[in-house]
Amino acid sequence: MVDPETPRSGQSAARAFFGATVRYLNAAGTERVLSIVGTDEVDLDRNHISWVSPLGAR
Repeated sequence: MVDPETPRSGQSAARAFFGATVRYLNAAGTERVLSIVGTDEVDLDRNHISWVSPLGAR
């Protein structure tokens, strides 16, 4: 089990993966938080995106 609030270091801090909760700044400088989930679990209202989406696959 991965605790999304536990700080990571090294390569794991720079990589997103299936099941991860990701915090990033968008182009406007606004912080966003989303979770990378399976294709059958997508829920944009809850900020759950698919691992095969353009952002989730990066």
